[in-house]
Amino acid sequence: MNNAPCSLARRKRLAEEHGVSEPELQVLWGHTRSSEWEALIVGREENRVSENVVLQMPEIETKTVFLVEAGSTFELNRIKKWIAEHSQHGGTNAKIVVIGDSRGNGHQELKDVLNSGELGGDPWLQPLRVIWKPSEDVRTGASFLRSFLANKFEKPGRIRQRLMNRSGPDRLQVAEGQGALLSGVKERFEETWGAEGVRETRLPEFVARQAVIALDRAERSIRGARYKVARLLMGDIMSSPSFQRDLGALAGTLGKSLSEVESETKTYLDEMSARQTPVTLDIAMGLYRRACRSAHDAEIDYVPAELDALREWMDEAPVVLLVTHKSMLDTMAVSTVLFDHNIPVPLTFGGINLNTFGIGWIAANAGIIFLRRAFQNNDIYKATFRRYVDYMIEKRFSLMWALEGTRSRTGKLLPPRYGLMNYVSESILRTKMHGLRFVPVSVSYDQITEVDDYVKEQRGEDKKPEGASWIIRFLTGKGSEHKIYVRFGEPVLATDVFPAEKLDESLSGADRKKLVEQVAIRVARRLNDATPINLTSLLTLILLSNGPRARTLEGLTRTVGSWMDLVDARKIPVVGGDKLRTAEGIETTLASLEHNGVVTRHDSGLGAVFRISPGQYHKAAYYRNTVIHYFVTDSLIELALLHAAEQKDTELAFWREILALRDLLKFEFYFATREDFLKEVREKLSERNPDWEAVLQKGEASARSLLDQFEPLVAQGVLRSFIDAYQVLADTLSQRGTAPVEDKREFVELCMTHGSQAHLLQRVFSEESLSKTLYETAYKLADHRGLATSTDGNMANDRMIFAEQVRSVSRRLDILLGLSVSRQTD
Repeated sequence: MNNAPCSLARRKRLAEEHGVSEPELQVLWGHTRSSEWEALIVGREENRVSENVVLQMPEIETKTVFLVEAGSTFELNRIKKWIAEHSQHGGTNAKIVVIGDSRGNGHQELKDVLNSGELGGDPWLQPLRVIWKPSEDVRTGASFLRSFLANKFEKPGRIRQRLMNRSGPDRLQVAEGQGALLSGVKERFEETWGAEGVRETRLPEFVARQAVIALDRAERSIRGARYKVARLLMGDIMSSPSFQRDLGALAGTLGKSLSEVESETKTYLDEMSARQTPVTLDIAMGLYRRACRSAHDAEIDYVPAELDALREWMDEAPVVLLVTHKSMLDTMAVSTVLFDHNIPVPLTFGGINLNTFGIGWIAANAGIIFLRRAFQNNDIYKATFRRYVDYMIEKRFSLMWALEGTRSRTGKLLPPRYGLMNYVSESILRTKMHGLRFVPVSVSYDQITEVDDYVKEQRGEDKKPEGASWIIRFLTGKGSEHKIYVRFGEPVLATDVFPAEKLDESLSGADRKKLVEQVAIRVARRLNDATPINLTSLLTLILLSNGPRARTLEGLTRTVGSWMDLVDARKIPVVGGDKLRTAEGIETTLASLEHNGVVTRHDSGLGAVFRISPGQYHKAAYYRNTVIHYFVTDSLIELALLHAAEQKDTELAFWREILALRDLLKFEFYFATREDFLKEVREKLSERNPDWEAVLQKGEASARSLLDQFEPLVAQGVLRSFIDAYQVLADTLSQRGTAPVEDKREFVELCMTHGSQAHLLQRVFSEESLSKTLYETAYKLADHRGLATSTDGNMANDRMIFAEQVRSVSRRLDILLGLSVSRQTD
């Protein structure tokens, strides 16, 4: 039997050869092996009489044992009727064994049959199950409340079963799992459980488990691949011989009995486990879809080719989706896109504080794994979570979380959090799942629902705890034309950092740390590369660079065109198409920003002019910051050229300064390695002037002439707020002389006070730099340089040097602002 993954191209070719329509093709995505696909596709016509795709029956005459999952007498009778109607399943030479029902008798009936010897020979084991399909209302987003009430439970009660059978018989269906000869199942038992020392007395349990797995696959072929759920998780994990050995060792170390450790493990496993079911997935996705539509366009923007690639990656190996975190909607939007395109919805993570009555039930059944905030000192909890992660990866369930760990309050990608990444990386070493892909997923927005909350936090106000209010806010909106954009970047593998032969449990501690950090940094850079530029981000960037100075529509259109020339030349991803360059598209976006208070429009006899509204600079900066990473290197080039123009050895001065600027801002942006960064600088200079190196060597005037050729100038719009914040912090440090900072929080609050005064004195460009977040990052740099808490005797001088470095950059930004304004014609 061919067990190689079946590629997308091969699947489509098989579908075309055998006349399978596109909708049927989507349904069949649940089968990931070539053998399953060929059996399903090729045998499709001859098996059309069945309510489901009939999988291969034995070629020899043998007794059939039906392994039936039935939750009620009604379901059991329905299956018996189905068997009678399908004579190819054994006729009188058949036996029915219930392997799971509401009586809770475990697998006793199956044990009795296997142990009695009454079967004789080598019977064919055929799994069967009744499934109750949900209403289409949930998936289409219509009548959510009605659908929620109608589908609250995965299986309807006995009375509802009969009512549904009368009112909607098409919602009841018998699913057939892939059957097998008993001899084949025994062989598989010996190769797996038997190899780990499990006794043959547990064969009935193994048979029942294999039947359930086959039925789950069959159910996905009916419902769709989106319904991949971990039904056997608790039993599989707790019955694992290797995990039992780990628990035994842990019991000895902790001085507890094995039963005590097992009981605690089950409690933790039940607490953290996501309990997805097909019906609860329908309900959760309906809720997610409603939340995404509440303040945005009903259609989420995505790239079909990226989804096709993701399908192939999921076919081949486990996948971890690492998502940007701008909004509470991020993972909801990703899950909705995947679900609507019949792709399994990843399991994601949430704090245990969300596991409350009502919300917790919905979240757990939507695939959220609840974790405690701190469990480093709980050995049983850590062992349980490690095994849980191993299980998910071994069974090829997708995982998803925000790389940054928390929502960005500035719009810029935050440093990665390594906690979950550590667990997955360790699992790769244990399971040797070297093909696991870390896939970057960028979620961006025309406008963001929570941006006002972020502004308050930047201004120093305390963060409000998350309560039910955010759910109400996301569910009660009336929608808008603002889009959500989901983009999938190029994946990163552990083998991109180390060769596969090195990736096992012998990897050293230092290399394990390197593996986690390198994967995270590479994913972060690809997240940035996948984020598209939209007109909102571009307009806020341009208007913020001008401060209070207004721009005309005509002037803005010319400036946007200049930026778009640079964007298009570099093939940077954009959304919005042609409207990005048209006066009509720009005016429409300005009107939307005006409606949300970000932009003020002033009309007079000379025409309309636009500027950022007073008090709205932080909000505008949030949208701008989502895309400034594309222009950071250009900004450093402009500043370094201005510095070189004041030095005798211009070339040496340029390279020294650009590395110094990279070091100054290394806690703000994801820079490439030193070698790759310098290569990027050379490439960007060559784009502007292929002869830049020869020009730079001619002296000061030539360095300035290079800068005069740059259009647009970007540094003022990209870096001004960061440099102004650094200047306030550096000056506040200098005022302390040699006194160390005793309390970081109090010092940041002092910077907020000094920054407000500097703004009133017009010593900083705009209110945008008055940001708690920016001061905290500046403090991180100062502390890294030993300028915050050190008691060194040279502290006062070192702090003054730091302040002068920042002030020098600020002066050059003033020059660039003047140059930029002088080129504006409005």
